[in-house]
Amino acid sequence: MFYDVVVLGAGPGGYVSAIRAAQLGAKTAIIEKNKVGGTCLNVGCIPTKALMKNVEILHYIDAGKKRGIKVKGELELDYAKAVKAKDKAVKQLVNGVTGLLASNEITMYQGMGTVKAGNKIEVAAENGDVETIEYGKLILATGSSPKMPPIPGADLEGVMTSEGFLSITEVPEKLVVIGAGVIGCELATVFKAYGSQITMVEMMDKPVAILDSDVANYMEGILTQQGIDLKLGKQVKGIARNDAGSLDVTIADKDGNEEVVSGDKVLISIGRGPNVAGLDELGLETERGYVVVNDKLETSAKDVYAIGDVTGKKLLAHVASEMGVVAAENAMGASKAMDLSIVPSCLYTIPEVGCVGMSEKEAKDAGYDVICGKFPLVACGKAVATGDTEGMFKIVADKKTRKVLGAHLVGKSATELVAEMAAYMKMNATVDDVVDTIHAHPTISESIAEAARDIDNCTIHMPKK
Repeated sequence: MFYDVVVLGAGPGGYVSAIRAAQLGAKTAIIEKNKVGGTCLNVGCIPTKALMKNVEILHYIDAGKKRGIKVKGELELDYAKAVKAKDKAVKQLVNGVTGLLASNEITMYQGMGTVKAGNKIEVAAENGDVETIEYGKLILATGSSPKMPPIPGADLEGVMTSEGFLSITEVPEKLVVIGAGVIGCELATVFKAYGSQITMVEMMDKPVAILDSDVANYMEGILTQQGIDLKLGKQVKGIARNDAGSLDVTIADKDGNEEVVSGDKVLISIGRGPNVAGLDELGLETERGYVVVNDKLETSAKDVYAIGDVTGKKLLAHVASEMGVVAAENAMGASKAMDLSIVPSCLYTIPEVGCVGMSEKEAKDAGYDVICGKFPLVACGKAVATGDTEGMFKIVADKKTRKVLGAHLVGKSATELVAEMAAYMKMNATVDDVVDTIHAHPTISESIAEAARDIDNCTIHMPKK
C-alpha cells in the first residue's frame, strides 16, 4: 500500500502531523508500536496533571481550615482511586485522538515500524504479522524514553522511571527521587501530598536548574517548605537492598563525602533519550543520539522529516505538535521554517511555574543590557482574597529597546498566564506595551503589568523603593 505521507509515531507530534497532512489532501498513514497519544497522553503530561488535581484539592482543603471550612472526622486518601480517575481521563483522551485520526481518514497501523530501503516500512504487529507499506514522504515522530543511568543497583525491584511510577497504586512510605527536574518535582509533589517521606537527590546546586535563578531559588524554598528533604549538589553512587528490605541510595558531594538515604521505592528522573530503533536503514545524521534536522525539519535523508523529542530540540509536547504541523506542511510542498525562539514551558507544582523566553542570565550572556521587574503575589489583591499569595512574577527586558525578552511566573495560574507573555513576545512587544494593556481587576494577571512597571520602579501596589 502506498501513502503520500507516513508518520512514524502517534504521540502529540505524530498524530497532529498526520491530521495536518490529511487536511492538506495527503493519503496518510500513521504507525504506533504502543498506544495512541504517546508518552504525553499515556505516561506523561496528562496522567501527572490528573494526579496533581488531587493534590490541588488537598491543598485547598487544608487552606479551607483557615477560612472557616471545617472537615469533620479524619480525611481519607485513596490513592488507588486517584489512579483509576487518572486512567479514565487517559482512556477518554486516547479514544478522542483515535476518533480524530479516523475522522480524517488516516490509516492506523499498530506495530513496530522499521524503515527499509526504497521508501518502505515494515510494520510488525504483536501477533507476529508483518506488513510492508510505501511512502512518498516520511515524518519521524518516534519520541523519547526515560534515561536509566549506569548506577549499580538501578535494575533492582522498586527502582523505576516516571513511566512505571504512574502505574503504582500504593503510596510508598519513603521515596527517594533521583533528579530534581520538572518530572521529579511534579511526582515528588504528588506523593508528598499523599503522605510519602520524600528525599530528593540532585547533581545541580538548585532544583529545576534550567529555570531563571530567581525562580529556581523560589522553588527550592517551596519544596523545602513542603517538607521535601533536598540533597543538592549530590551524585548517586549506587543503590542496594538493605536487611530491612528497603533500598539504600549512596550519594556523595563534590568532595567525595558519602551518605546513605533510604526509601521503599526509588524514582529515577534524570531526563530522556531519543527513540531511534528501526531507523538504521536511513543512515541519518545524528548528534548526541538525536536526529539532526534543518529549520524546515528535513533530515539528512531525502523525503524524511523529524519532529519532537527525537530531534532533541525542546522535549515538550506542544513543541512536538507545532513541529508536526510545520513538517506536514513542508512535506506537502510548503517551505516553512520552524521558529523555536518563543516556547513556553510549565512546571505543575503548587504553586505552578510558567516560563517563556530568556532567563536573566541567558539575556546577559547574549549581550543584552538587561532590565528586570518583579512583583510578589502577596501584593496582588486577587491573590490575597483567595489565599493564593505564594509566588512572584518576573519580566526580563532589553534596556535599549525595552523589548520583552523573557517572563518567569511562579504562582496560581502561572501555566495559563505564560501564554499572555508568549503572545507579547511573538508581537515584539515592549515593557510599555505590557504596562499599557488594561488587565481586569481583580485577577492574578494584574501582576504581569505590575512586574513590568517595576522595571521603572513605578509599581502601584508596592511601596516606593
